[in-house]
Parts: sequence; C-alpha cells; structure tokens
Amino acid sequence: MDLDFMLEHLPRLLKATKLTIQLTLLSHFFGIFVGIFFAILRTSKNKIFYYISYYYSYILRGTPLLVQIFIIYFGLAQLEWIRESFLWVFLKEPYSCAILAFTLNTGAYSSEIFRSAFETINKGIVEAAN
Repeated sequence: MDLDFMLEHLPRLLKATKLTIQLTLLSHFFGIFVGIFFAILRTSKNKIFYYISYYYSYILRGTPLLVQIFIIYFGLAQLEWIRESFLWVFLKEPYSCAILAFTLNTGAYSSEIFRSAFETINKGIVEAAN
C-alpha cells in the first residue's frame, strides 16, 4: 500500500463521505414513508392497490440499483415530455436523481418489511385498539 497516495486523497474521500451520508439519510427518511404507504396498499382488500404495490416491490427489488439509477438519470432524460415539464427541474440534477432512485429502492424493501410486520398483528389486537 502506498501511504502517500492514501494521505493525498484523504480530503476528497472525506468530502465524498459527507455526500454519502447525506444521500443515505435522506433516502432512508423518505424511503420509510414510501415503504409504509406501499405496505398499507399491499395489505388492502382492494385488488388494484394490492397489485400496484406488489409489482412496485417485485420490480424494484428485482432489478439492480445501478440499473435503476441509470434509468432515472439517463433514461427519463430521453423523454421529451419530461424535459418540457416541471419534473425536469428535479430530474436534471444528479443529486436529486440519486435521492429518487435510493428512495424508491429503499421504499420497495421497506414495504415488504412493514407488510410482514402488519400481517403478524393478530386481529384481536387490532379490534382491542378500536
């Protein structure tokens, strides 16, 4: 290992660590709300809501995160109607695209965690709470 090389690049790595922590905290914060929303949809008796949340979770958990980032950042920019809409202000920035991709991915995994937690609650406990 080259210690001089490591010490030379340490400030850049620390700056990148700050950015990584920001991205992680924001995406987890928003991802929990997305996860709870889709978990509630998944436990719904309405078949449309059930299938929307099922396929959201199935697709986003089944594709690599890097592919999702590429689709959001590069793929959506190819659609002219997005470039002409109010969404372009948000989607043209790499930081906001990363937050969106991480949030959707975290929400997909969190929705399954919350769904399984909701389904383990006994019906009697829910009735007692009412």
